[in-house]
Amino acid sequence: MSEPRNPDGSMPEDPSSALAFSAPRTETQSVHSAQPDMANRFRQDSRATTAIEGQVLSTQTTPSNERANDLEKTVQPDLERGPIQNRPRRYQSGLLHDYPHSMSRHDDHEHDHEHTHDNDERLELDPLTRQLTRTPTSVRAKDEQGRFVIGWEAGGQDPENPKNWPRRRKMINVTVVSLMALLCPMSSSIMSPGLPNIERDFDTSTIIAALTVSIFVIGFGVGPMILAPLSETFGRRPIYCVCFPIFVLCQIPCALAVNVSMLIVFRLFSGIFGSAGIACGAGTIGDMFGPRERAPVVGKYVLGILLGPAIAPLIGGFTVQGAGWRWTFWIMLIMASVNSVVAILFLRETYAPILLDQRAKQMEKELDHPCIAADHDMRSLRLRLWLAVKRPMKILFLQPIVFIMASYMALIYGTLYAMFTTFPTVFRQTYGFNEGIVGLVYLAPGIGFLLAVTLGVPQIQKNYERLADRQPDKQGKPEFRMPVGYVGAVFVPMGLFWYGWSVEKQNFWLVPLIGAFFFGAGLVLLFQTIQNYFIDGFARYAASAIAAGSIFRAVVGAVFPLWVPYMYDAIGYGWGTSILGFAAVLLMPMPFIIMRYGERLRTRFQVNLDN
Repeated sequence: MSEPRNPDGSMPEDPSSALAFSAPRTETQSVHSAQPDMANRFRQDSRATTAIEGQVLSTQTTPSNERANDLEKTVQPDLERGPIQNRPRRYQSGLLHDYPHSMSRHDDHEHDHEHTHDNDERLELDPLTRQLTRTPTSVRAKDEQGRFVIGWEAGGQDPENPKNWPRRRKMINVTVVSLMALLCPMSSSIMSPGLPNIERDFDTSTIIAALTVSIFVIGFGVGPMILAPLSETFGRRPIYCVCFPIFVLCQIPCALAVNVSMLIVFRLFSGIFGSAGIACGAGTIGDMFGPRERAPVVGKYVLGILLGPAIAPLIGGFTVQGAGWRWTFWIMLIMASVNSVVAILFLRETYAPILLDQRAKQMEKELDHPCIAADHDMRSLRLRLWLAVKRPMKILFLQPIVFIMASYMALIYGTLYAMFTTFPTVFRQTYGFNEGIVGLVYLAPGIGFLLAVTLGVPQIQKNYERLADRQPDKQGKPEFRMPVGYVGAVFVPMGLFWYGWSVEKQNFWLVPLIGAFFFGAGLVLLFQTIQNYFIDGFARYAASAIAAGSIFRAVVGAVFPLWVPYMYDAIGYGWGTSILGFAAVLLMPMPFIIMRYGERLRTRFQVNLDN
């Protein structure tokens, strides 16, 4: 076996410090160099990746510009071996599969086995190679302008890829983002027990007082339409760390409001900026978790979005009773401030294109050679922002399946807020509860949320894996998330009929709460399946897909509480709630239809989200 030498033919000072580089090929370009002894060993057992003997770099003797020159010499056309499609399979491993989001097809159909590359098909790097800040395995090829194209390391095991992060680091991000997604909906309803006090203090009407809640809900529906696409341009972390502190500051003028107009304006701003966790949370989870491990994490995240409006009136009821409605905003200020500080200190960027841009800049400094990220967008910032902002609307109106599911969730979410508006009136007048005890009533759907996440959400993942394993290629499809939604589609109308008619007949107070429990459980099961569907179907642009669904949901959720009380006054709780129940019955087949025809609809109505 020949001894390793430097590119100029000299012996390295310390052979043990020699580094071996390997990278996937393209048809006309390749990056290949390896220690001769390793290359010979792998060539003998027919499992070598492309390597050229003698091209060895020493971390002790080669300056950065010489490293770049040596590396550039290896990035040359390799025509004598023929196109890569005609080469043995072992020379093709890790070529395009390791590009992060390099193809829209990769985005829309994530590989379930992205971390299961065959170890026999790539050249393992010795430990000393890993000591480099950025190893040349990140260099995928060379573009037409001579720049090194930077991607994740070959083999799918790059430690800086968020999907390869340690579980603890991932869960820190998930916890911080989930708390943001909890606190924003909490703020929407924490003041609702104090609406009669606001009406009295500002001498305004019941509708205007209720508008202080509705305008917030509209805000955190509109916010994701702007913030989600911005996160796909500038990254997730800047959106969290800028918007949520503004949400914190908005609590101050709300608490000090001198008239109802001031309160309404700052409630709108509070909803828009507080929606950062809702706008980007699903995208952040999709950045870090693959399809086979995602559902339980999404379950915990979505629980916060739904549990917030349920537990906030409990806190607000006792706060209004003991300290007044203004203190509900001071409580939100304290909780959100703590979360903002934690986010600034511990939240990490997860969006792959941004991380690769940062890596390319770092490698350009180290190698003293122009570098560019594999997925770098060369278009102007103005154009990219315009395309990003209109992306959620394209998804909503050009993808029929998204429009259908967004409409379904809007009806159910609006019904949730309509039910919440009836609780104070029903349980004060009919059952004689005081303000503090009325807050406990909201725990009935909240318990349904918790049990659905605990028992139902794991079934989403199990069904997905079971159905995926039946496929010849073992690949999952977004539609495989739907079966658990069948149960939710039944629970929602059942809970509505149960609640409405038990209130109408003035049954024992626990009976209507059982109906609210089933409604809450069904809502979570449907919400979870649809959220997972959006993430699977729009992997790279998951945040925009979620935002597309949120705008309908928020607007309907804001409008329902304004007219539902009049409907109940006119026709009673039994028939009033039954109207909503019948609408839910009409939409009940939707999960079955999506399971059967969803893939066909997605294929027929494909949308180019980059133009």
